[in-house]
Amino acid sequence: IKTFDTGDLMNNSLSAGAIDAMMDDKPVIEYAINQGQDLHIEMDGEAVGSFAFGVKKGSKYEHLVTEFNQALAEMKKDGSLDKIIKKWTASSSSAVPTTTTLAGLKAIPVKAKYIIASDSSFAPFVFQNSSNQYTGIDMELIKAIAKDQGFEIEIINPGFDAAINAVQAGQADGIIAGMSVTDARKATFDFSDSYYTANTILGVKESSTIASYEDLKGKTVGVKNGTASQTFLTENQSKYG
Repeated sequence: IKTFDTGDLMNNSLSAGAIDAMMDDKPVIEYAINQGQDLHIEMDGEAVGSFAFGVKKGSKYEHLVTEFNQALAEMKKDGSLDKIIKKWTASSSSAVPTTTTLAGLKAIPVKAKYIIASDSSFAPFVFQNSSNQYTGIDMELIKAIAKDQGFEIEIINPGFDAAINAVQAGQADGIIAGMSVTDARKATFDFSDSYYTANTILGVKESSTIASYEDLKGKTVGVKNGTASQTFLTENQSKYG
């Protein structure tokens, strides 16, 4: 297993032949394929749960989760969430449950501007476009929710693992980064209702002979630090490595 701080570095390593395969969320690999990257999906994905917005457990910004949930429920009800997701993928959020009851109230900001941390290269959820501006599902979603709830945000994009660390260190107030909700993360984060359900999947070059996990013996698999994909690979390394 070879870990990377960003998806771009991982993709470049696969293209250069420095790794034999890479594991990432299915919509991310599908998006890369649609963009012309030399990638191929040979296997079914592994369920890793759902993506959600998070804040540090016990922080003074836990109210952001409530506000996120309220706006998210409205977006699920009026179809605007599905519109954002379908813009970037071929799927929708229809399988994602909502537990929030609509209150019809707007948030009263307790801070002039909230710092929200995100990934730097996790297309189609967050990535830089040709104008070097960050865009994607997560960026559109958090901006729409901030607008709905009437608070200002500043988005920083240090990369996935660094984004998690920024929230835990108090350098950011919340995180939206295609972050899977896990029991381990629940110990340190409070999460919103989920906005997307995804599988993690193995991607290889078109010329690769890897067609199953058993074919990974003696091979190097790339994965991003701190992700559900890394957890899956680590837990199964002795079985398939």
